[in-house]
Amino acid sequence: MVSENGEELVEAVFKVQPQVVKDEKRPSVIYQQITFKDPIQLAFICFRNYYCGYITIKRQTSSSDGKKVWQTILHRHQLMKDPHFEDDAQARHTICMKQMNSKYVSGERIKDLRFYLYQPSPSWRSFGLRQLTCYTKISTKKSDKNLHSQSTLSVRVQGNKTGSSSGLIDDAVAGLLLACRPMHSSGRKQNEI
Repeated sequence: MVSENGEELVEAVFKVQPQVVKDEKRPSVIYQQITFKDPIQLAFICFRNYYCGYITIKRQTSSSDGKKVWQTILHRHQLMKDPHFEDDAQARHTICMKQMNSKYVSGERIKDLRFYLYQPSPSWRSFGLRQLTCYTKISTKKSDKNLHSQSTLSVRVQGNKTGSSSGLIDDAVAGLLLACRPMHSSGRKQNEI
């Protein structure tokens, strides 16, 4: 899908690190880190929840003295209405970058993300994120094509043409949510963004 200003949404390729459990005692917090091949301008994140009550997202950045630090850009975002009941425990979610806090400035490039996953209920033996996908905007203008290598990008997002990059993201998110709708067995409306 290409907007009139020459931007296209594409799925970004990343490497997933193994989950890290911070405390073996339940309930506990775990985190999972992803690393993009090259820093990207993240547009939105899609995933299917697997029994996580809340999620916090952090990005790696450098402090003023040059040390690498993890900075929270989304704090304790609710994924389950009630973490003790499985009604929406496997719902699909889309998190747009406009939902991030003021520590994330739109357009900043991200190389590493950590997803901190919380499940306060001791009822669930495991929890995590499934089918995680990150989307980025790239310029399709001839002069900018050399900036983006094809090895960094994979599946192109299909949809209707639109005149703005905001409309481009909105159309892509709507298309993804529509495609995911049959995955829900419940007739109840899901809490998707």
